[in-house]
Amino acid sequence: NELIDAQTIEIEFEICSKTCPTVCSKGKLEIALQALADDTKISVPKVFSINNRSGSTLEINGLDFYLEYEITIVNRWGAVVFGPISNKNYKPERSWDGKKDGQPLPTGAYYYLISYKDKEILKAKKGIIYLVEEQ
Repeated sequence: NELIDAQTIEIEFEICSKTCPTVCSKGKLEIALQALADDTKISVPKVFSINNRSGSTLEINGLDFYLEYEITIVNRWGAVVFGPISNKNYKPERSWDGKKDGQPLPTGAYYYLISYKDKEILKAKKGIIYLVEEQ
């Protein structure tokens, strides 16, 4: 995870000797706190509008931050309609076009799963894409 929004906290303190309470030292401790950024830089639109004449494809942003990833899109019954496709064979122009085997899919909700490796840790991003047809 990426660190963002650093905030420094200063704590002033005084340490005194147990045997001689008048012998004290003062100091200041600075602690830098950083919040963790969102789990992923990957951004998938909630709605994908297709126009069967224009050849639009789904744009997934942020994939280039990860060396390894795999994309799968399924319908509401769990049948794969796109993928799995990995970074080894994924190109934006080969992205999902709202079709399966060249045939337009019905409008509605589809589910995506993107598995990716972030600093050698396997993670996943999942969600819903609503496929709608432009009129």
